[in-house]
Amino acid sequence: HDLLRCAEVQLELAELLETAMRLSGTRMGHITRCAQGSDKLHIVVQRGLGIDFFERFEAMPADCEAAWCRAVRLKQRIVIPDIGSEPDHPGRTFQRLPYRGEFAVPLLVSEPQVEARGALTTLFTHSHEPSRLEAANLDSIVREAADLITRIP
Repeated sequence: HDLLRCAEVQLELAELLETAMRLSGTRMGHITRCAQGSDKLHIVVQRGLGIDFFERFEAMPADCEAAWCRAVRLKQRIVIPDIGSEPDHPGRTFQRLPYRGEFAVPLLVSEPQVEARGALTTLFTHSHEPSRLEAANLDSIVREAADLITRIP
């Protein structure tokens, strides 16, 4: 039963990610989840990034400097227009990284207090800063994703 529910949630999250990517004008992104009591963020769904990326970044320490880790840690949107300008970014040492810009939005839930359970991240082949409209559009998607992520056992 839990496996079936998890698969259904992953399909719904994948649809939300694809919508977010379309709204942002990119073909790459992922949704991560931090299980309660864990200090790692795990990729739940990803699009356009390939197996090398997944193997390298599937489980990242929550204290790393990638946008999605910062978004969870700080409970706010994080924009890294160009990871090349970030000396502590974990992607700087990954030679085949397919993107430069990151925009991560935390998946916030408020039971019993506000906490970030993961992040929705869109990635760009070029330097990128989201417009206000793009950020606002992603906010509604992120609310749905946050509700879904709490249903994963």
